[in-house]
Amino acid sequence: MGSYGLPTVKNTSPLPQKPFFVSFAPSETTAKRLSTITAVDRYPRGAILHCEGHPCRGVFVVCAGRVKLSTSSSDGETMILKFAGPGETLGLPETIAGKPYESRAEVTEPSEVHFIERANFLRFLEQNGDAAVQVSRELAAMCHSLMGNVRELAPTHSARKRLARFLLRWCEASSGRDSYPSAKLTLTHEEIGQAIGSSRETVTRLLSDFKKNRLIRFRDSSLLIINGAELTIHAA
Repeated sequence: MGSYGLPTVKNTSPLPQKPFFVSFAPSETTAKRLSTITAVDRYPRGAILHCEGHPCRGVFVVCAGRVKLSTSSSDGETMILKFAGPGETLGLPETIAGKPYESRAEVTEPSEVHFIERANFLRFLEQNGDAAVQVSRELAAMCHSLMGNVRELAPTHSARKRLARFLLRWCEASSGRDSYPSAKLTLTHEEIGQAIGSSRETVTRLLSDFKKNRLIRFRDSSLLIINGAELTIHAA
């Protein structure tokens, strides 16, 4: 299979206990039904799950790894909307609405992703009311998260503050804790800039400044926050 194609390996084992599946299939019976229509595949870094503007094929669920969602502005600039981690869904609004994908989904590190074809997914929701309720809650949570992301990029927030918040969230999401975490940071400075609404040059300068002031340090491809309290002050 190429970097853009449907997963082909059927999942015959129980669905992973990630947040989405736990809430989405609250009963064992519903979980088993979901499992029968779910395909599993593993993708390398750089693989494309779906492209902006392409017809929606169905729902993707990240089970391990991380996927970058990006879109293009009217002047052709790339803007990163979010980095989806384990338990997060991709393409859910488009699947429900029958609209083309609103973003490009690119794997940023080796990932395991589950896929449910649109027709099967809609049929599943029609036959499982408990799952349909959970999907409505998931959509509401997505809207709430999107508004939060918009507020994060407000011009009243300095690039220093946006970068500090980004680093803290990235490490917390990777390590599962919020005190002096560390994480593997495989992103380029340009990608970080696209995520926080700043230029590559600004990101490079600020990271150098954070490192000089011993707030962070890099070891191989890993980012370590060595003064979380101070970095949190910059993020406030």
